[in-house]
Parts: sequence; structure tokens; C-alpha cells
Amino acid sequence: MVLTAPGLVVSLYLLLARADRVQNQAVALQGVLRALTQAEGFARAHPDQARAALARVYDLSAPDLAAVWGLYDYRVALDQPLLLILESVARWQIGQMPTGPAPPGLPNFLDFLYPDALKAVRPAAVTVIC
Repeated sequence: MVLTAPGLVVSLYLLLARADRVQNQAVALQGVLRALTQAEGFARAHPDQARAALARVYDLSAPDLAAVWGLYDYRVALDQPLLLILESVARWQIGQMPTGPAPPGLPNFLDFLYPDALKAVRPAAVTVIC
């Protein structure tokens, strides 16, 4: 299947860590999130410079990167649509399982989220309903 219309595919970039690391390294996690939110702000304020830096890092031409730049919404957030996407992917994955014992129900993805670090850095970026 080829999806040719823009906006039909959602790409997510997630930060993942073991629960014990998140709990034991909360300050470091806040530092990572602070750096990401600063990078987001820089990219919004200086898009030409941000594109030039990414073009160098990923060895892309400036026109190629400029062509796709506007297709993405680069932002640091923990929002409700993420839960909907995770549940949708889980339902699809369960549907792909071979017949056999009934799979367990969907996990409660809220159990896997740690909103505290992002709330400490940028509270407005956390809109997931816990």
C-alpha cells in the first residue's frame, strides 16, 4: 500500500527508559527534557539555522530537508493522542497474532508513563489525562 496524501502517517519519537532508571535518574531526565525543549524553541525561532544543522548532521541537501520540514510537528509533549495511538497499535498487533489462546486485554498505557519530569520542565506540554 502506498499512502500518497500528506498527513496520513504519524511518526512518533519517544523517550523510553526502564522504570528503575526513571525513578533513580529523575534529575538527569529533566535535564534531557530541558535540552530537548530548548532545541525545540531554537528550531521554531531559527528554522533556517536548525535545518542547516540537521542537513550537516544527516548529510542531506538543504532543499531535500526544506521539502519535508513543514510536514512534521517537532515538539516535546506528552499528550492524550499518544495514548490513543498506543492503544490503536496494540489492537492492530493483537489482531496480527496467530489463532491460539486469547490474548490478554490491552495494557493500561498510563502505567508506563512518567509525566513528572516533563511537568517539572514544561507543565503545559503534559496534557495526558492521568
